[in-house]
Amino acid sequence: MRRSNPSFPGSSWRTVAETPLPWRLRCGWSRPVKAAVQFITSLAVLTKRLRGAAWILGPVCGYRATNLIRGLIGGSQAKRNGAISESIDDPARQEEGGEFRPKFDSAGLLTAVAQHAATGEVLMVAFMDQAALDATRRTGLAHFHSRSRGRLWMKGETSGHTLAVEAILVDCDQDALVLKVRPAGPACHTGARTCFYRALEGEGLTRLDG
Repeated sequence: MRRSNPSFPGSSWRTVAETPLPWRLRCGWSRPVKAAVQFITSLAVLTKRLRGAAWILGPVCGYRATNLIRGLIGGSQAKRNGAISESIDDPARQEEGGEFRPKFDSAGLLTAVAQHAATGEVLMVAFMDQAALDATRRTGLAHFHSRSRGRLWMKGETSGHTLAVEAILVDCDQDALVLKVRPAGPACHTGARTCFYRALEGEGLTRLDG
């Protein structure tokens, strides 16, 4: 069916199919294209804002409180460790078996506690993904996943205060580890021997190192 196309220069009667693509875009088809571009742009902005909210809420509300947000934006760590973090259908095998089956959370992380191998003092708590766990076992030096920077990091990579791992203890659910370590210096970024240098007394904190 032929219809008037006064927007096309030099012609008052052309079929839509005969109209060149550039003019079709200018003569009505630009609206759906523009709407699609706006939708994609809005989705990208929303994803960026959700990711930013996750990093902001982490220190304030606790890391697990941001898992929902990370799930909405499809966290890369969760994608990389999806097969490892699958549900365990045999608790007895997980808790009593001899197979190492690390149970990562929805963000692809598990908790790692660093404890002095000689004194038993708790030095620090951090998080590991599969890459950090593999690097720790391969090198014998503690590696962790930095949530703020979103990357693998070795403890002491800039300060030289590394943690030499002598043993790795696995809890019953295999979702937390204790690293028995020999520190090469202060474990805390503040320069304190341990990150746990304060005790809660009443409503205040008291330093334990004087």
